[in-house]
Amino acid sequence: MATWVGVPLLGLGILAALLADPERNAAPADRSAYVFHFAITTIVSLLAFLAAFLVGLVAGRIRDTRALLLYLALASIAGFFTEHALGTPDVLIPLERQADVSGGLVNPYGGDPYGGDPYGEPSTDGPTFAVPVGGIGLYQVAGVMSLFAGALFFALSVRSWGSTAHRYLGERAKVWMGAVPLAFVVLIVGGIAFYPAFDGLPIAKQPSVWLFAIPTQLLFLMAAVHYARAYSLARLPMQWALVMGLILLAATSVAQAASPPWTWSWWGYHVLMLLGFLVILGGILYEFSRRRSLRAIMEGLVRLRSLVESELEYSDTISTLAAATEARDPYTRGHTARVAEVAVRIGQEMKLSAERLRVLARAGLLHDIGKLGTPDAILLKPGPLTDEEWHVMRRHPELGHDIVMRAGSLERESRLVRMHHERLDGKGYVAGLPGDEIPLDARILTVADVYDSLVTDRPYRKGYPPDRAMQVLREEAGTHLDPEVVEAWSRIQPRYHANETDMVQVTKT
Repeated sequence: MATWVGVPLLGLGILAALLADPERNAAPADRSAYVFHFAITTIVSLLAFLAAFLVGLVAGRIRDTRALLLYLALASIAGFFTEHALGTPDVLIPLERQADVSGGLVNPYGGDPYGGDPYGEPSTDGPTFAVPVGGIGLYQVAGVMSLFAGALFFALSVRSWGSTAHRYLGERAKVWMGAVPLAFVVLIVGGIAFYPAFDGLPIAKQPSVWLFAIPTQLLFLMAAVHYARAYSLARLPMQWALVMGLILLAATSVAQAASPPWTWSWWGYHVLMLLGFLVILGGILYEFSRRRSLRAIMEGLVRLRSLVESELEYSDTISTLAAATEARDPYTRGHTARVAEVAVRIGQEMKLSAERLRVLARAGLLHDIGKLGTPDAILLKPGPLTDEEWHVMRRHPELGHDIVMRAGSLERESRLVRMHHERLDGKGYVAGLPGDEIPLDARILTVADVYDSLVTDRPYRKGYPPDRAMQVLREEAGTHLDPEVVEAWSRIQPRYHANETDMVQVTKT
């Protein structure tokens, strides 16, 4: 937590010190400054484009609304900041005139720093230094809009979407991804061609600039809080990188709004923005170094499945056992991962600790491991089982317990595996435990297992629609299933189906 706030606070502290000292904050605005500005803004734009490209590679495949919006956030920052870079004086826009002024366009210590008469007489209220005149509106407006648009899409990417919006955006993900770069090409060319029109816009003038800056900061921080909560559960490095990057971008917006162009504090906002994207891309590269696929990284960000995937990615034992279980039974392919995810979602709704959620994720992935000891003639039988076959099938929780215990360091998970077919009325198996003698975590796992079994196609029946499956759970609540767990799942079950229209096979094969 100290790292998350320490670096941005240090930057804002330096900003405050510079703004409090007019002479120290004054910086030269000459040819070398323009060249450096073009260089640093180009680097930031390229980093943003690279991040958008990597996200876009996956967003078009998984058709997830939040992945698409994350792509739009990065692409918007990249596009507008490219306009900001190309609007640098004396690059594509000619340097029409350079005047020594302390009021007017750049000096915060005398008159309006974002407007006024650039050709007027110099003020004596502060230091005098050279500033460009032509095209100043273009690169200021583009800089403000890059952060505002990026913050808006980042905030939209972390909210839950209804099924209609999710389906509409997800199905058109590739269209949006192709249209956005084209739109920014038109915007950039148009901006350069008609740059004088931007000089009079109030968007980058004081105090109007704060009408964009304050919402920008709040939106970045809202997204950062979301990823901080996700990081507290899954501990994925990419989540941490996004938290840091978003906080740095929020600090960037403060520095941008408070600093007149071509002062040292104004340069500071460029540095903060550069650091933000270096952190975000650093997180992606670090995930790659741990041999995670780009798809797994993205799904870890945009889906709660991250807990399940992290266990599959980082634990060879769990990954191998889960894959072996599903290889035995093609009719339940993906069942263990879905049960793990549903269990984690219920656990989160019931405010379980991060460690208990991890245990639930692992137990969900392993709950049917005992079926490795069930003969194929019983496991794959297309019709109802006989009493004798049911006796054999009902041994799988105990067999699973023994297998998981031999794996080592999974004692809590093995207990849940053994208990996932117990019933509140004591008529379950293996031990016939009643009521509160069954741990809450095991009762959660049971609800997750029953629900996914109901909605999954089997050889002898089609899967139930979600509403019908929930009706069955409610009918079983109080006898077979824990009513509080069923109620917790009923509150979040609609969102689960709204956001999981493209169910992904996450077990390794």
